[in-house]
Amino acid sequence: MKTCIRLFFLIALYGCADYGSGIAHLYPTNNKDMASGALRLEYKITARYHGEFSVSMPDGEIITGEFNVLTAGTTSSGSIFSSMYGTANSRTNAYASNGTNYATGTAFGTASGSANGYGNTFSSSSSDIGEGLANGIGNRGTSIQCEYLNNNKSNHGYGACQTSKGVIYKMQY
Repeated sequence: MKTCIRLFFLIALYGCADYGSGIAHLYPTNNKDMASGALRLEYKITARYHGEFSVSMPDGEIITGEFNVLTAGTTSSGSIFSSMYGTANSRTNAYASNGTNYATGTAFGTASGSANGYGNTFSSSSSDIGEGLANGIGNRGTSIQCEYLNNNKSNHGYGACQTSKGVIYKMQY
């Protein structure tokens, strides 16, 4: 009986787990849409690497949807992300410094600069960086698709979003 009660409470606590919530900012990339300013996308993590979001568009339309983050394996950037940040050719973030020279790379770019390995070196494996996708639809029919990179340790990241009306946003959270 005690085992059943303990198991019940563990299941109940797990089912009520709060994975967190946050705000992402969407910055329009063309002059016409910059007048409306940045949009505030609110998200709630409902399971590990998965959740729901909502964003109020400049015309008042509310778009809701869901997102997820891939945590392992090799994937490539989508066309929205690539239009902002270039084509994927590496899934590793790296930073190396010998005190005077630096070499850096991003998950969607090629390392540049030089460092001879003396001093501090930091690199993160692909398991630290997750590629994410978010899709939503508004109460007036507008859809949005976002592609992004997520730091799986800090849950911060950046990416790009495009609406069915053709507006492209840079996303940062």
